[in-house]
Amino acid sequence: MPLGQANFGLNLRFLYDEESLYGTRQTVTDLSRNPITWAMEKTFFLSWLSALEKRTFARELSYQASNFQFVRETINALLMLHQWCQSPSHSSLYAAAHQHHIEASALFRTSHIEVNEANWIGILMFGIGVIIFQFATVLKASDEADDYLEMLRIMRSSFYLSAEIGPFVASSPIMFLTGQYLRRLELHLDESTWNSVCRLDSLDYPDDTTEETRAACLRAIAALKEWVVNVDGNPGNWRQFIEWPATVPDEYLSALSSRHPVALVVFVYWCSIMHRSPKRWFMVGWANRAADAAMRHLGEEWDPVLEFPRAALASEPKSVKASALASDHLLNLNIFPLVHAG
Repeated sequence: MPLGQANFGLNLRFLYDEESLYGTRQTVTDLSRNPITWAMEKTFFLSWLSALEKRTFARELSYQASNFQFVRETINALLMLHQWCQSPSHSSLYAAAHQHHIEASALFRTSHIEVNEANWIGILMFGIGVIIFQFATVLKASDEADDYLEMLRIMRSSFYLSAEIGPFVASSPIMFLTGQYLRRLELHLDESTWNSVCRLDSLDYPDDTTEETRAACLRAIAALKEWVVNVDGNPGNWRQFIEWPATVPDEYLSALSSRHPVALVVFVYWCSIMHRSPKRWFMVGWANRAADAAMRHLGEEWDPVLEFPRAALASEPKSVKASALASDHLLNLNIFPLVHAG
């Protein structure tokens, strides 16, 4: 039975994994040895679930992996990638991870699958897996590489997939689980952050800036301000990560690709807010690295405007406790829905 139809905490038959990832029938009780549970703990961050709920979720993820090969390849890619991040000298691990990632992408593209009640969790796992893979591989790239634009494009693509997944997420009974959890988080947008972001409205543009580029940057700034308010200055889940890249106009990405200074500044500000997101193995240091890459193309005349993001990127989130708590809610049920949280 698909997870969307499951009754969490009540249906004991979900304690049993009918078909594990490796084809063996077993009871899902050893949460440290099952590759499905590894994905839950290390990648999809479900440690806040009860033991029964973990087993229920493990059963569903195993169902998805058994029925959809692109899900199996996604999990294998992430497993190998995590091992490589722990031991980067073992280049064979990255090569294997990359091959599984390519295979998962090819299988997904050729499947022409339509989202339904039985497969939306598998498609969700694939979509998140693509973003995680990009985050992790970027961390190991040369510091001189300007690869932040590719990351933004992948995040935009993931948002389009969310349009199909969102309704299934919103109607799922597991909304109840995450709703209880999220009420424990109390993160608020501070006045200093808001005032700093608002100053972007009054940036000076180079004389050779076209009206199209100016308008695109202003739209990106407006989108950034709306996003900062929506996430209370503290992005904490997948939908929030991809929302701003998905809403900026194509003309802004063109300006960013051309290293227009205002476009770069706006991107650096977004990175400084993303720096406050939960710290996980595939994202550690990513915001700093991306911001540094963009700031290399900005002259000294932009130093005053960069004081806020530089300070933000050099510090830890104000509420360490809240950030630690938030680190386990990346896979909450606001992952991909298009509706804004209330």
